[in-house]
This record gives sequence, structure tokens and C-alpha cells, in this order.
Amino acid sequence: MATKLFNLTKICTQVTEKSPIPKQSKRFLSESMRKKYERFQIDDGVPVYKKNGAPDVILLSITTLLIAIGLADGLYSILQLSFPRKK
Repeated sequence: MATKLFNLTKICTQVTEKSPIPKQSKRFLSESMRKKYERFQIDDGVPVYKKNGAPDVILLSITTLLIAIGLADGLYSILQLSFPRKK
């Protein structure tokens, strides 16, 4: 068993040695994507989830509202189940 494991590790190291990581990365991003990356990398004190401006703020507000509604509905359901109406 130990020799099989040793042989497996030997094969794995041979495979990784034969396929090195290329030193030069390929350019796959468009110019607009590069500009967005640069804008998101600027340290201006704005959180990442608000960097895109008004659309991000609107989506954050909608998400927060939906979470609050779901939490209130869940608490209301628990309250209704805890204290059922008497017949």
C-alpha cells in the first residue's frame, strides 16, 4: 500500500513538472472591463458594493427592504404559532 502511494505521488510530481505555468499571461479582458477594474481599485473610502453609483444604492436599498419584510413576516408567523387563537 505504501509503495502504491509513493508511486502515485511520484507520478503526480512528474506531471506537474512537465506542465509549468506560463510566465506570460494572456490578455483576455476588454478595454471597458479594464477601466472598471481600475475604478474599483481606487481607494476613495467608498465601499465596493456602492462603487457603481446609484444602481448599487438602489439594489442595496431593495435588498435591505426585502430582508426586513421577510424578517417581520417570519417573526409574525412565529408569534401566531406560539399563541394560537382559542376556540
